[in-house]
Amino acid sequence: MDKDLGRLLYNYLLKTGMGEGMAAYLNLFLLLIGVLVIVFILDLFIWKVLRALSVRLARKSRNNFDNFLVANQVPRYVAHVVPLTILLEFVPVIFADFDYAEGIAMKIIKILFVLLILLVFRKFFKSVNEYLKTRPNFKDKPINSYIQVFMGHKTKNFHKEMMIRRGFG
Repeated sequence: MDKDLGRLLYNYLLKTGMGEGMAAYLNLFLLLIGVLVIVFILDLFIWKVLRALSVRLARKSRNNFDNFLVANQVPRYVAHVVPLTILLEFVPVIFADFDYAEGIAMKIIKILFVLLILLVFRKFFKSVNEYLKTRPNFKDKPINSYIQVFMGHKTKNFHKEMMIRRGFG
């Protein structure tokens, strides 16, 4: 994203005679509010569309796996991915004059993104678990244990990789 785009309001405020510091903070505040409103509306729209598609698919399909996906709110969490990605792209524009705050905001959004992806996988595997419990071939199998091992293994590897990246491993 071009940082000059975020400077349009800032430059206008300077031309009106406002001080640089006040113009920078007002620019930050207005851009942040504007982007958050857009991201919230986009999140709501994507969620409604995914929910409608999921419900329609669930009604038409023969198996009930998609019913479990809807029941475990997988479409709701998947809907958050696009708005969070857009927010990630706009952070450098919003915080153009505040490098330290930009770094903090980027880290927070990246952490939220990772947590969101983990939550989507967790909800998906919970749906798989519930679906397989309805299948006669898997009624006597310890599916819960397999999913716990898989999720624990992925989470453990994620933590290990993060520690290595930070220089602690």
